[in-house]
Amino acid sequence: MWLFPQHSSNIDPFFETLQIFSDLNGIKKDGSIQQNFLKIMIERGMYSPNTIQSYGFDTSTANHKIDEVRFYGGLYETSGRKIHISSYGELLLKYRKDELKRNKIFLSMIFNIQYPNPYKRIKDVNIYPVRLIIQCALDNQLDKKISNIEIALILYNIDKIETKQEYEKIVNKILEFREKSDEDKLIILESNAEWFIKNYVNCNYFMNILENMHISNNNERTPLGMVKSSDRKDSTKISKKEISINKNMYEFIQKSLEIHTIYDVVKTNETLKDDWIRNIYNDLDESLLLEIGEQTKIIDYMEIPEMLLYTATHSDRWDEFEEYITRTFDMFDDVIAHRISGPSEPDMLASYNYGETVFVADAKSRGKTLFEINDGRLSQHREKYKAKYTLVITPKYRPSALTDIRGRNTCIITSYCLVDLITKYIFKAYKDRKECSYRAINEMILNNLGKDVSANIYSLIDENYGVSIKELKFNCNID
Repeated sequence: MWLFPQHSSNIDPFFETLQIFSDLNGIKKDGSIQQNFLKIMIERGMYSPNTIQSYGFDTSTANHKIDEVRFYGGLYETSGRKIHISSYGELLLKYRKDELKRNKIFLSMIFNIQYPNPYKRIKDVNIYPVRLIIQCALDNQLDKKISNIEIALILYNIDKIETKQEYEKIVNKILEFREKSDEDKLIILESNAEWFIKNYVNCNYFMNILENMHISNNNERTPLGMVKSSDRKDSTKISKKEISINKNMYEFIQKSLEIHTIYDVVKTNETLKDDWIRNIYNDLDESLLLEIGEQTKIIDYMEIPEMLLYTATHSDRWDEFEEYITRTFDMFDDVIAHRISGPSEPDMLASYNYGETVFVADAKSRGKTLFEINDGRLSQHREKYKAKYTLVITPKYRPSALTDIRGRNTCIITSYCLVDLITKYIFKAYKDRKECSYRAINEMILNNLGKDVSANIYSLIDENYGVSIKELKFNCNID
């Protein structure tokens, strides 16, 4: 069973939270930030506390508001508790006033919600829940609508969908339930009262946010009856409310469901946790950029991280993987990168700061885990081009591969980490028109030879694209 956040469904606090943490991008989540976040929300009329304790506000309220935006994909939190705005979050803020584009961005963002995910660690579930709900809401067999009761009773208990036959079974369950009388429906709900009521209450929050975003038209509630759960003192009034997707979203959603289906395999945590987090929250779709009319240059840029990630995990696309790695490093203002490849050659040769540092890269595109690294061969590449180090870029590896490079002039960077780095560069350059230098990365690599430097790069991203607590302009004290 999976659940959505249920502490808020109002889009105004949602966007205010997104804006606040966009301004504080990369700030560490701690008590002072939570207190000041609530203070700002009070000043903007988005929060009214019942009481203020001697220590300040109840930080659980701040967590609820932050985590809702985080769950839906506008923000993400790294393993170092740094809060970043996602690529989708950036676009949402940019198009906040353009309702149609905003809603296309929001739908694309929540189509990426998966279980398991970093926000809710539910075991034995592998599903994209929003895709399933929207798919049902557009299904002709279901008259293009799905109710909160049907979602709570049936969809919330689907842990995975791998085939069309499995989806048809779900549709048939919904149709069978619809055929029953209200009395029989109440008997079914009563027999599953403990978990159904929890699901039912939870589902209503999600339906409300779709309605508030004007993505769906939710009809008036139709009273069904009272259901008593042993977990609650009083009986819960059950009313049916149906999701009906606005027609101006039909074409976009149908195209999206063809690209990102309900049958897709979810992203798994196989290397660094931060790899997994970044991969989920920054997987920006090129088709969305085209749909909302983003500038061609940005679309061209976004092709690089998207294709870098795809080719990294498909061994038959190794040729393209090498090409996208080269294009990635060539995007730095002070790096000139060339793809070489071929027998007895590195895959890429690069020069930083007009030849101050020469380095080479070895691309390991694969569907399976990298077991070993032949550093003897890599050292020959370094010697041939007088390179200071080799970067091995791969989606995942075994500890034995790291042992192979210990004490050598070779470092590992996961492809997910490289994607996150370049994605942050794209949006930073796009927003601020600032230089993107390889300097800090080069220094960090030279100080960590023989290691996996992905965690170091993630920390570098946190620091370079974040805001220090010392830079905050608001007072951290509660009056």
